[in-house]
Amino acid sequence: MSFLGPAWLLLTLIAAPIILIWFLRQRREPRTVPTIFLWRRAMDEERVAPIIRRLTRSILLLLQLLALLLIVFAAAGAVLNLALSGKSRRVILLIDRSASMGTLEQGGATRLALARAKVRDLIGTLRGDDRAMLIVFDSSARILTGFTNDERRVLSLLDRIRPTDLPTALDEALAVAAAAAATQPPDGLELFLFSDGAFPPVADLPESLSQAGFHFVGVGKETENGALISLELDLGLDAPKRVYVQVANPGRRPQRRTLRMEKDGQVIDRRAAELSAGSTAGTAFDLEGLASGIYTVTLEPKDAYAADDQVTFMVADAPVHRVLVVTSKSRVLARLSDFHPTVEVYALAPEAVGSDAGRDVGGFELTIFDGVVPEGVAPGTGYLGPAAVYLNCAPPGEGISFGALLESPTLVDWDGAHPLNRSVSWSDVLVANASPIDAGREASVLLEATEGPLIVALPGTALRIVTGFSLEDSNFTLRLAFPIFFANIMERAFRGGATEGGFVPTGGLLVRRAPPGTSAARIVDPEGHRRDLALRPGRKVTFAETSRAGVYQLEFDGPAAVTAQVPVAFLSREESDIAPRPAIEISGRAKTSNPQAVRANLPLRNTLLYAALVVLMAEWLLWILRGRQRPLPKAGI
Repeated sequence: MSFLGPAWLLLTLIAAPIILIWFLRQRREPRTVPTIFLWRRAMDEERVAPIIRRLTRSILLLLQLLALLLIVFAAAGAVLNLALSGKSRRVILLIDRSASMGTLEQGGATRLALARAKVRDLIGTLRGDDRAMLIVFDSSARILTGFTNDERRVLSLLDRIRPTDLPTALDEALAVAAAAAATQPPDGLELFLFSDGAFPPVADLPESLSQAGFHFVGVGKETENGALISLELDLGLDAPKRVYVQVANPGRRPQRRTLRMEKDGQVIDRRAAELSAGSTAGTAFDLEGLASGIYTVTLEPKDAYAADDQVTFMVADAPVHRVLVVTSKSRVLARLSDFHPTVEVYALAPEAVGSDAGRDVGGFELTIFDGVVPEGVAPGTGYLGPAAVYLNCAPPGEGISFGALLESPTLVDWDGAHPLNRSVSWSDVLVANASPIDAGREASVLLEATEGPLIVALPGTALRIVTGFSLEDSNFTLRLAFPIFFANIMERAFRGGATEGGFVPTGGLLVRRAPPGTSAARIVDPEGHRRDLALRPGRKVTFAETSRAGVYQLEFDGPAAVTAQVPVAFLSREESDIAPRPAIEISGRAKTSNPQAVRANLPLRNTLLYAALVVLMAEWLLWILRGRQRPLPKAGI
């Protein structure tokens, strides 16, 4: 046995006044006897050892002292050391907070709450020279505190842990734990994993953890669950027409569920789903004629794992995309609106383009410079988006140069795997005059002649295309390659920052293009937390902490306040299989769950307090019984 607070043992000194008070309260009862001859020996013995005889006669005093001792041991934090080693412990606590740990168990507590309770039991067994380290993990791992003996700090951080809507990556957590373990001596090092075990096998245990005591403490009993595992929008040229939803039953019993689609609290449609054990089923909802906005698909009735019972997505209006063509000669570029139903083309002469171009119409997403780039005009600044096409000219300051002018260059190759060349054939295109482009090794060559590249895509996140010939010096505009090539360019430029599929998956990067003139931006997550966002090149804002499913709201400050909603959805077949695992596999070996591992050192505080209460009750009952049995003194004759 050891004590977490040995200083409290000084309370045993209270026994001295208890014994003193006991002797002071002892009284002799007067009795009348005919002679004292027979009492002399007893009186002699009383004089020889009065203290010893009084102690042996007074069981009530012994019970009081025993109760005091039990209370003092409880206050001192008595711990029964069940472990064989008496060395100080270094304990690494790995706590799973992935999506499945949000499952509600019987009693209404989540699996994470049950895990936190077990961690508290373990922390209660640590002695004064022991140290604990707290790590939480889902798809990544995070250290909450290094090795410390500050029990209050560890418990405070423990209470703040909440489940996320992210998958599980135990190997990430073990890598972080291994880095911390490498700084500690192997003796006394222990690792406790608190999880439901719903993750794939881990191939290798890091070397620094191979000699540590490894304990898997499993939580959870619930196994039945229905889950939304997939949602896809049927994307048309202007707007989605249908949404396809897939639902799964990873449990062992058949289920009958209902899929409900609604918008703004109004039910639009319902679908019934019959699911046998371990099966999946799909259905579709028609979106034709429905207004844009945020839609929700819900699986009814809800079950113990609510995170996968609902998914939110957005149906957006067909956007209007604006293209600026800077040209003084080409008319065919003004007809680019014929290639896409949502494109508006504005053609301006170079001298008419200033730094505020696009202000009146809300900005341009794509700029095409035909042979010249006006001074002071740069894509990605003002009201111009970062995407640009440079026809027979180069972006200023990029170090791009053109070779000597060639007559009738021979086109020899093009990159058919590049997205911009999708379905494009350059075999029937003829060029009368062109200059090969020197754009460096990182540029992607889209079209090449014998003398060098004639069309290149510059590196970077923004779309930037440079050609070494003008449209007038080729038959390009008369060939099928022209509308397809520019349709590919516009599709790529217009999708910058868009939500693929109507939502962002949990853990995914949220990217949005800020409206022209935006001076500041912020985001509000589904739990109401507001954070400022930095404006990145190309007027984009990004947000990576999408660990919770729901609707995130973007707020943009500028000439006019603008808000935008972005749905974040949780869809994971693996996490939706919530059946807890009795064992996990690490390095090819099974680690069986051992919930009793948290009690290697058994705290005795509550046990001692209960025992003290029992002793005091026994002393009180004995005192009452002795008072009743004591005979009344008789008067002498």
